[in-house]
Amino acid sequence: THRGEPGSFDGRVLFYGDSLTWGMAHDSTKRYFKTWPRELEVRLDVYNLKPIEAALCSRTTRWDDDGGNETWLPGSKPEDFNGLRKFATAFQSCWPKWVVILLGTNDLKRRIRSKYNCSNAELPDKIAESVARVGNLARELHLASPFRCGDQINIVIVCPPRVLVNRHSLALDYDHISRDISAEFPRAFA
Repeated sequence: THRGEPGSFDGRVLFYGDSLTWGMAHDSTKRYFKTWPRELEVRLDVYNLKPIEAALCSRTTRWDDDGGNETWLPGSKPEDFNGLRKFATAFQSCWPKWVVILLGTNDLKRRIRSKYNCSNAELPDKIAESVARVGNLARELHLASPFRCGDQINIVIVCPPRVLVNRHSLALDYDHISRDISAEFPRAFA
C-alpha cells in the first residue's frame, strides 16, 4: 500500500518527547512557529514518511511529576507526565514504522532527580536507561500489534542537549547539577 491508503502505516514517524519536541521557547515559554520534527518534514517526505508529534511539556522518562504542572496545564495529573506510562497510547494511536524519542531533560529537575535514588555520577546512565525502556516498549508493542508493517520497527533515540543555567531554567527547577549531569549525556546515550 502507499501512504494515505486505508490500512497503510508505513509512512508514519512518531516523534515522542517533551517540551523540546513540542517546540517550547524556554526563554519565554511560548511555542516556536515550527517544531524540529516539522523542520524535517520536507526531508521525510522524500521517503514517504510523515511526522506525527506526541510531545508534552514537562514529560519525564518514567516518573510522575507532581511539580505544579496543573497550573499551566489545566486538568493534568502527575501521572500524565510519565513518558513510559503514557507511551502505549501515543504509539497505538498511529502504529508507526519509526519512533524518534527525545526525553531525559525533565528528569534533571531537582524534584525528579531525587526519585532515582542514586549518585549524581550514576544519573546520566540511569536516565539513558530510562529512555531505552521507552524504546523497548515501542519494540514490544510493535511485535504484538496486528497493525504492524513488517517485522521491524525503527527506533531512534536523540540525546538531550545540555541544560543551560539561567533565570528561566532555575525557575523551572533546574540547577547547576542539572547542567553538569546533562554534560554527560553524550557519553551515556552513545
